[in-house]
Amino acid sequence: MSSQAPAAASQLSAVDALLRDGDVLRDIRHLLVGCSGGGDSVALVDVLRELRPQLRLTLIHCDHRARPESAADAQFVGEYAASLGVECRIVAAPLAVAATGSREAGWRQLRRAAFRSAIDELGADAVALGHTADDQAETVLLNLARGSGLRGLAAMQPRVDHDGLVVVRPLLEMRRRALRHYAHERGLEWRRDASNDDLAFSRNRIRARVVPELEAMAPGAVANIVRLAGIVREHELYLEAEADAQRSRLELGEAYPGGVALAGPRLAQLPRPVAMELLRQTFRQVRGHLHGITKEHFDAVLDEVVGGRQTAADIPGIRARLEGDTLRLLPLQGRQLRGSDCEQAS
Repeated sequence: MSSQAPAAASQLSAVDALLRDGDVLRDIRHLLVGCSGGGDSVALVDVLRELRPQLRLTLIHCDHRARPESAADAQFVGEYAASLGVECRIVAAPLAVAATGSREAGWRQLRRAAFRSAIDELGADAVALGHTADDQAETVLLNLARGSGLRGLAAMQPRVDHDGLVVVRPLLEMRRRALRHYAHERGLEWRRDASNDDLAFSRNRIRARVVPELEAMAPGAVANIVRLAGIVREHELYLEAEADAQRSRLELGEAYPGGVALAGPRLAQLPRPVAMELLRQTFRQVRGHLHGITKEHFDAVLDEVVGGRQTAADIPGIRARLEGDTLRLLPLQGRQLRGSDCEQAS
């Protein structure tokens, strides 16, 4: 570690503890680093070079071409990488004109696709993102406002596997102001994204209005919210393990391609949170993802179908059908339930 001011060294020590205790960089030798050119991502690159100089780093910048200065941002990242002697990949990722949903979600999907492609082509092991404790608190509040369950309150994790894409967040326990203080002490330069001041984006409104009010009412609010996310995640990990343990008791042979059969009565006897988690895992297995599936859909399967009120129900991408004591979850490919399927069970 190079010589530096005591305050900067203290910040590095806190991040180093997370990397060691959380096993964040386990088995990672070549790390893709998402770099927007902003202060957080520029500091992340510097922190990784200081703490883990043995890592091979490749910077990746996604140019969404959403702002007039985006080309200059991409050039800055390229020059920053060159000054460090590390590889860099600039990816053009404009949002399609006909895209639906929020712009933030669309850009996030484009970045994730770019990360996957770059990792496959370069043989990298994971991608690192510069999310801080403030980002974590904002995510918890945003998910809470949108009606999230416990999984949304767990928010982001220091290391997570998104269907083969390993994402690490080494700065997740560091406050943004501390990271910027570190960056100033290190003499780092970065680009300022004016869109961060645009209150049309929900996250910006939470950052500019909600979080300051919470801190004014209850100093330490951000740290407390981040602590809550960690506690919730511990509960989620327990439920995942318990559902895994129960699966062998409930899962039956299934003749239908892509389907899963479960013992309905045994599922009904499980504690509700465990049954919900087992269904969540099964829905993902059958459909490949959980987009569009809400708590109401879980309730429909457990209460209406397994509970015996009706013999079948459709949820997004899946048909749930009770045949005797067997709950069949089958891929739903444009099919509709027949009228007899929706009749109340006698």
